[in-house]
Amino acid sequence: SRQILKEQLNLDTFSGIIRLLKYVIAFTFSVEGIGALFLATRFVPRFGWIKGIWYSIFQAISAFCNAGFDNLGDSIYPWREDPVVNITIMALVVIGGLGFLVTKEILQKRKLKTLSVHGKLVLTITGLLIFFGALFFFILEYSNPETLGNESFGVQVGQSFFQSVIARTAGFYSVPMGSLRDSSAFLLIILMFIGGSPGSTAGGLKTTTFGVLILSTISTIKGEKDPVAFHKKIGLSTIRKALALVVVGLLLVISVSFLLTVTEKASFIDLVFETVSAYGTVGLSKGISPDLTTFGKVMITLTMYAGRVGPLTLGFAISNRTNPSKLSYPEANIAIG
Repeated sequence: SRQILKEQLNLDTFSGIIRLLKYVIAFTFSVEGIGALFLATRFVPRFGWIKGIWYSIFQAISAFCNAGFDNLGDSIYPWREDPVVNITIMALVVIGGLGFLVTKEILQKRKLKTLSVHGKLVLTITGLLIFFGALFFFILEYSNPETLGNESFGVQVGQSFFQSVIARTAGFYSVPMGSLRDSSAFLLIILMFIGGSPGSTAGGLKTTTFGVLILSTISTIKGEKDPVAFHKKIGLSTIRKALALVVVGLLLVISVSFLLTVTEKASFIDLVFETVSAYGTVGLSKGISPDLTTFGKVMITLTMYAGRVGPLTLGFAISNRTNPSKLSYPEANIAIG
């Protein structure tokens, strides 16, 4: 329905949906085509024209759509030292994860200073997550001989950025996921849970939701009346929606993880990793997916669906967004903390 489409594309009104969809289709084909051309410069010499072009198109679409599917066999691992392949895949993933409204705004205004608060927040949170995700991944894994330990410094840095980008819903991998240290796996869990941005091909909690909660927390600690982003006040309805998304997402992840600990034999960190990967529609796995019970596979499948559709959108579809109550109740003071 239009209501679900409106929520998925992060629109305030129903006007302009068809026009935006036309832009989405044109932009998607253009970016995927450019990405496929770059990948073809590496895949065609290796696999020949037919297979090389097919692999290039497949990987470009998979990366831009943040799907993470690969038809190469070992994802990007054999190409971990190739800057063209890595940078192209990362660029496609990031562009696909920014959201179509943000990319359209960037193309129209061409100056970051003139972007909306939404666009600025998306770019800021995305940049911070990529940088600090790569930094901590490098610190945690640079001495691990089964992942980055035996690579050159340049490859270590490159793969740290690659995994930081990819963990936020793409699903490719350039290091063996099963060999990650628990601390690194937990880092990726955090990135997977946050995910991409609203109105994008990515899943997860969304960058703006995370940003709004951080800004709200900071303003509360500082004793400020309202949280502010780029000299604009964040509305109460936005804060409530962000809080609802976090609570629903956490409850879903906690519930599914708990059920999996009852039925599955894998370690706790691996089960949480699998659950959050499903919730963020990432596709990364510590290698336990084939060994899950039928119940476990069903739970992971349902978690993927709920995570992609979006908890609030799912709620809107079920409840059909009934009219709010006209009653107004007296305010109550409740002790917190």
